[in-house]
Amino acid sequence: MDSISLQLAHQLTGKNVLLVGAGAVAITRLPKLLPTGCRLTVIAPEIEPEVWEHFDKTSSEELQDYIDEDWTADKHKIYRIINRGFENTDLVLYGDGSSSQSDKDAFLSSTDPNYSFTPSVNKGWHMVLTCIPDPKLSERIFYGAKLVLGQQVMCNVADNPPLCDYYFGSNVTLGGFSRNDSQSRRSREKPIQILISSNGNSPRFTALLKQEIQRKFKSLPIGLSVARLGDLRAAIRKSSEEKCPTDFTKAQLLKFRMDWIRKCTDAFGIDYCYRINVEKTTRLFEQMLQEKRLDLPPREVLLEDYLDKP
Repeated sequence: MDSISLQLAHQLTGKNVLLVGAGAVAITRLPKLLPTGCRLTVIAPEIEPEVWEHFDKTSSEELQDYIDEDWTADKHKIYRIINRGFENTDLVLYGDGSSSQSDKDAFLSSTDPNYSFTPSVNKGWHMVLTCIPDPKLSERIFYGAKLVLGQQVMCNVADNPPLCDYYFGSNVTLGGFSRNDSQSRRSREKPIQILISSNGNSPRFTALLKQEIQRKFKSLPIGLSVARLGDLRAAIRKSSEEKCPTDFTKAQLLKFRMDWIRKCTDAFGIDYCYRINVEKTTRLFEQMLQEKRLDLPPREVLLEDYLDKP
């Protein structure tokens, strides 16, 4: 059996990502990268007009290097555009990602579990992507990144699976919101993300499967359900730490809490999670924690007593 990919929900907020190329293929990467809040830098000698639409500055014949000084992660925009060809030194544009030797030595020599470390700031690139019609240059960037930044830096060379540490796949977002939605709606909804990957074998088939999933599930209140369950998890976590039975170990408390939220989610199901009354359900958890039992009330009782009215 062939090996498969480990699919992870990668956290990129505020992290430096390099995209070499600004043509048609690079444009397809923007809707995947920008919503993550990554600090995206684009380097290319020619910039497609659509790329500028994702940047809060306009192009100028007098400039080669554009930086959005007002950039923040929640803008979901490009941080920097460098309008020229790639140069080897671009790999260390923001440092090489290494901590100072003194910080490394301090960590390796310390035996104190409470020792506080404050590594020097040297961010480097978290990811490097190339979307250019030059296979030789793409290979040079890939191997150069591994040489200069270390084997751990994650690289993706478009249309060259052997030079990809990760694949983008087809991303399905259910229960999400658009940039034009109100802040109140954004605070109420938390989307679910699904990654469908053929491991580079058939991107088109994954796209068709994405469309089918969206068609079947788009009508469900998934964003509201996820937000309500997130609020409930936070509430029972706080409550359990404050009202933990004296004879419970931390491991026992964690297991009880995880088993309880799993049973609770299953009991309400996909159709009703969005209406969970967090306050009442948290009180139910507190009672069951003190009694050290995991047998929830019958489902008809849960639906009658622990849901907000529609």
